[in-house]
Amino acid sequence: MGNHGEFFFKHIFHLSKKMQLPNPNIKSNTFINITSRRIYSLYEVQLSIYRIDVIFKNILVVCIGNICRSVTAERILRSKLPGLEIHSAGVDAMVGYGIDKTASEILDIKGYECSNHKAQNLTAELVVNSDLILVMEKDQRKFIISRYPQASGKVFLLGCWDGDLEITDPYRKSTEVFEYVYSKIEKSCLLWCEKIKQ
Repeated sequence: MGNHGEFFFKHIFHLSKKMQLPNPNIKSNTFINITSRRIYSLYEVQLSIYRIDVIFKNILVVCIGNICRSVTAERILRSKLPGLEIHSAGVDAMVGYGIDKTASEILDIKGYECSNHKAQNLTAELVVNSDLILVMEKDQRKFIISRYPQASGKVFLLGCWDGDLEITDPYRKSTEVFEYVYSKIEKSCLLWCEKIKQ
């Protein structure tokens, strides 16, 4: 989606009627609600804009290796949001590998499709073609924005609706860890589905 910046600045203009830039002691990428004096980060403002205006057609989920977390979220979102294009990638993917065995077994038990996956690296093309990019950890968001600054308005934590939850990597850990991570991924995916369907 090429007009994220247009959406952002259009709504900053409207928000400016109710919000003002803070005093010099507060970072310039924050806003204060004049009535409540609550401080809003630019990240929160972007989220509110997305909730109102952006129609998602292409969603990209990103982790590190693209064999555990991101592909799990991809398969859950595909099941819950038919008709949307949903893909996954890794910032340092195990290119060509299938889904991790334990992750695959959990997806299968939960009733999700887990075949025909080949891990792929994040590319400029994937970033440009995505309307929404969901990451597992804040460092991944920083990495993507540093490499593709034009995407800064569409990169969010998968767990942002669950208190900005960061979902850690279960790779090479116990089945119990995988199950815990799966529960967090599923919850976060369902929360995103609620927002997208509104």
